[in-house]
Amino acid sequence: MNNETKHPKLSPRERIFNEITDLGNLECYSEELNLIIDLICSYDQDIKLCTRTDTTPSSIIWNEKIIRLNLSDKREKGLPVMWDLLHEYGHLMDGDPGIKKLSIEEIILREKSAWDKAQGVIEKILSSLISSIPQFQAHRDKCLESYLRQMNPQNFHHNKVESFYY
Repeated sequence: MNNETKHPKLSPRERIFNEITDLGNLECYSEELNLIIDLICSYDQDIKLCTRTDTTPSSIIWNEKIIRLNLSDKREKGLPVMWDLLHEYGHLMDGDPGIKKLSIEEIILREKSAWDKAQGVIEKILSSLISSIPQFQAHRDKCLESYLRQMNPQNFHHNKVESFYY
């Protein structure tokens, strides 16, 4: 049964909230999730949020103005889902990189910037999540290491991520 069948009379915003809450196991963070969705929608009223249940990472499809949040069964649930949504919001704030092919360094700097913006939202707006900053940072570092590994596996060194933050 898909989410539209379960919630037939809800607005698209209410449907996506319910879908993220249900599939992301975020029931106890509904206030924070609502605030994040409001931030995204108020930043860019044309952006659409959707979920994906395959194994593709969360991303922004710039030419379609879509944020796709990974909610596959294989991913970690709970706060990491919200952190990934905040990370995509960080990309939204940084803007479309355009059609230019980015270098590995430019991609990593954009990823770092999006994570920094996500942490800033936690620190400035989502004060109820301040105590989770160490877990956020561990998740961020794991994601940055994964980007480095994917883009340049032969030259990957664990301390490259540490050099961004320490």
